[in-house]
Amino acid sequence: ESELKLRLEMVACDGNCASLRPSEVALALLCSYVESALTRYKANNEANVTAVPGTSAMEVEPTPADQLSRLAEF
Repeated sequence: ESELKLRLEMVACDGNCASLRPSEVALALLCSYVESALTRYKANNEANVTAVPGTSAMEVEPTPADQLSRLAEF
């Protein structure tokens, strides 16, 4: 909760310089929070990739972090 409040303060400070709608502030806050969560998740689980032998030399099953990362990049 404290991290979310800190991020809201950062977005609000940036918002003082521009005229932003509440939906834009919420989107910026959400993107910032998701990006931070993905970074922490990848750092904690980078070594836990499951490898499954397949038709090619080695196929790697995507983790939820990989899927969320691809969604965020989209």
